Amino acid sequence: EIKPLSYFFIFDIMTKLLYYSKKKHNNRILKHGQYWDTVKLKDGTLIYVVKSRYKSYPNKF
Repeated sequence: EIKPLSYFFIFDIMTKLLYYSKKKHNNRILKHGQYWDTVKLKDGTLIYVVKSRYKSYPNKF
């Protein structure tokens, strides 16, 4: 039986792998006009956002 926590753990690893691979490839393009960026919030938390020429999509990891 797989516990939900391990799903989260796997998801966490995948997001980190995605983040490191994107750093390695110098913010490679996700879709047309989209790229990864980091935003620092007022309390010091870093969030990763997908920015594009049209809209920004906040993704909290």
